[in-house]
Amino acid sequence: MTTHTDVRTLIPEDQEQLVLFLMRHVPTSLSLLSNVEKFGVQSEQEESLHAHYIGVFDDGLLQGILSLGIDDLVMVQCPQSHHLDHLMAAWRDWFDGGARGCIGPKLQIDYLCGLMNLNAEHVGINNTETVYGVETASLKGMHDAHEYSCRLAQAEDMPLLCAWYHTFLLELLPLKDNEALRQKIYDDRCLRLKNQQLFLFTDAAGVSIGMIEVVVLACERVQVGALFLPPDLRGKNIGMKLLQCLGIWLREHNVKHIYFLAAPSFEKLTRQACELGFEEMGHISIVLFREAISPTKEQVA
Repeated sequence: MTTHTDVRTLIPEDQEQLVLFLMRHVPTSLSLLSNVEKFGVQSEQEESLHAHYIGVFDDGLLQGILSLGIDDLVMVQCPQSHHLDHLMAAWRDWFDGGARGCIGPKLQIDYLCGLMNLNAEHVGINNTETVYGVETASLKGMHDAHEYSCRLAQAEDMPLLCAWYHTFLLELLPLKDNEALRQKIYDDRCLRLKNQQLFLFTDAAGVSIGMIEVVVLACERVQVGALFLPPDLRGKNIGMKLLQCLGIWLREHNVKHIYFLAAPSFEKLTRQACELGFEEMGHISIVLFREAISPTKEQVA
């Protein structure tokens, strides 16, 4: 029996099927799930600041998606390469002006970049991180975390949040420390505070000892981002205890799963996380182009 394959823009009526599809690939779909949860699926005619979705269907069943948002980054979730071929054509035909880069499961991003014959001349950044995850009910050693307290950050915490994130960025990235950077940090902290994405931790004396940022929250799942400890508290296994403490808070607030991404260089962090019960769940790649590009007609023929 011949399979009928169709490629089209998703409409609001497709949202339920989209969520069900992404839920089958949760660890590498968290950002997509979060976007759908927050903003829904808009019709093709809507002027939206958020992503539109292109889907490939076999006999009416969604098999893969490609999304392009206001940041001009293509996000992909499409396990089968022959379906990716269809989405490549959609990328070329439907997204004017090309894209600045692409994000998705590593094997899928490798396939897309291979089809487009991308090399160092085209690619500015090509990073791959491993996804680790655990059910909050399965976190180990939870009793070890009770010496610390966890709470959502408040407006009065802003000076500390900004100072810590400033230190975090300068340690992590080769940034120029100036007023523009400090304003960007302030704006970012304000947004994440408003979205309830920042957690502060205190010791038994009530002294603030660390910060964890939650970047994605979707379908009772949380992805942990930046974890910051002041320099004098590092190397004492406190970071893992804060992660345990966060796990207690999330479990009490009906969050079922925690995920985080780690680069290969974070070997110590991942080893300690696995001791808490985290397991490897997949790999995410992000490729940023030196200039906006799209697949050519020959590459998707």
